[in-house]
Amino acid sequence: MSGGLKQRLEDMSAPSFVGREQELALLTHSWQRARQGAGGLVLISGEAGIGKTALVGCLAAEAREQGALVLTGSAYDLSSTPPYGPWSELVESLSLTNAAPGAMSTVAGLKKLGSEDILFDQARNFFRNLAAEQPLILILEDLHWADQASLELLRFVARGIARNRILVITTYRDDEVTRGSSLYRFLPLLFRESDANVLELDGLTRANIHGLVQARYPLSQSDLDRLIDLLHTNTGGNPLFLREMLRMLEADALLAPDEPVLQLGRPEQTSTSSLVQQVIERRLDFLSQSSRELLSLAAVIGNEVPLDLWQTASGTRDEEFITRFEAIVTRPLVRQVPDRASVRFTHEVVRQVIYEAIALPRRRRLHQQVAEALMAQPSPDPDTVAHHLRSAGDSRAVEWLIQAGERALRASAYADSAERYHAALQLLQAGGGDEARQGWLCYRIARLSLYLEPDRSLRYLDEAERHATNSGDRVLAAFTRFDRGTVHMGFNRLDHALNEMEPAIQALQALESDTTTGDHTVGDR
Repeated sequence: MSGGLKQRLEDMSAPSFVGREQELALLTHSWQRARQGAGGLVLISGEAGIGKTALVGCLAAEAREQGALVLTGSAYDLSSTPPYGPWSELVESLSLTNAAPGAMSTVAGLKKLGSEDILFDQARNFFRNLAAEQPLILILEDLHWADQASLELLRFVARGIARNRILVITTYRDDEVTRGSSLYRFLPLLFRESDANVLELDGLTRANIHGLVQARYPLSQSDLDRLIDLLHTNTGGNPLFLREMLRMLEADALLAPDEPVLQLGRPEQTSTSSLVQQVIERRLDFLSQSSRELLSLAAVIGNEVPLDLWQTASGTRDEEFITRFEAIVTRPLVRQVPDRASVRFTHEVVRQVIYEAIALPRRRRLHQQVAEALMAQPSPDPDTVAHHLRSAGDSRAVEWLIQAGERALRASAYADSAERYHAALQLLQAGGGDEARQGWLCYRIARLSLYLEPDRSLRYLDEAERHATNSGDRVLAAFTRFDRGTVHMGFNRLDHALNEMEPAIQALQALESDTTTGDHTVGDR
């Protein structure tokens, strides 16, 4: 660890930095190797509030001072992350940096999307060109929410940086990486293909907490032991919870820095099982009802809240909105985003607590308000609109999910496209909707799975044919049979293939001159 970085860490008295010397040393070693041309990938895992972002931020600040270009992108939980969402945000952050002049000229080339192979090659060359001008650190936050296309790109980029001045750092919550998540399937590949370094952040030890508390509060040994027991038992060493509990004790005048007094009863009398919730609710008590309602709306919008969307969805006039907004930002719940007309919650846990406290009927109404405000904007993000409509129980979510699938398809994010179509299909099935449309969605998913997952493709083709039969859609029935023959041909089942494809071709030829087949919307196919 460099002297400057060590001093920076020692200067950080916040719980997020206590007890992280070894992890920071390993992260610094990876950075110094990358700086010398031996790039690599570091995966940092741990629960919410454990200090992942703080650790990365500490290294990033030092690396910038040493001439590095640091770019950051994040995945988000409230709305489905759009294809390559974290990477797009990372590239967009380039405009906020002091990048070398030649760096900006490469951005336009990256945005000209072609096939997936072309896009991946463009991205790799883009980052290599940046690293040729100055050492590069790419930070991808909250990968447990990342879309599959973003993980595929990470895998590709990580394989090609060993001889470049590029360090890729990712963070994710290990407790949210379940069998159903995309990251669950990708982690073994990342470990194997890129020789990634792994940092698993655990809670602070009792000794760590002792050092932190002793430096700040000159208590007697007995009071110090009681306080440490209380903090360790109720926070599990989580730096976020630890910091909030100390704030709560100070706010209640039970504890004060630089004063040898601990006005604390028995530890069991100060239960903090829902510590963060208590702290946040206490901060909300200082807000008016109208400001609290505005903050609830922000929690529904997401972790980053654009001011124009927030005001439009709230239906408030300028002065009224400004008054409520000013009251909210005086509390340590949200902070303004530099160079952007938006705010972020100080931590995702803060937003989550506020969001979960909203009664379900009201939550659905707020999602509806946000969806309407988004749809009134020019070219709204289809994934975000679909998310809010689904959360509101609005059937229009089907249309927006299909739009999101089409966008993913144009970006060559085939797995993400199939995922959106499948979500739209589920909504149609739940509502007993249009059988023909269900059939065409099944057909789309089957086409996207044709070569990568042929068994899955066959299942969806069978489902599509069933819907075609029930709805009398002869076009869909013919297409379905022809593609099923294609799948059989891939399995070298030539007899099966011919038995499917020949009748399908005949049916399509008959339909070509048949004016009674009806009108089929292109968007449904």
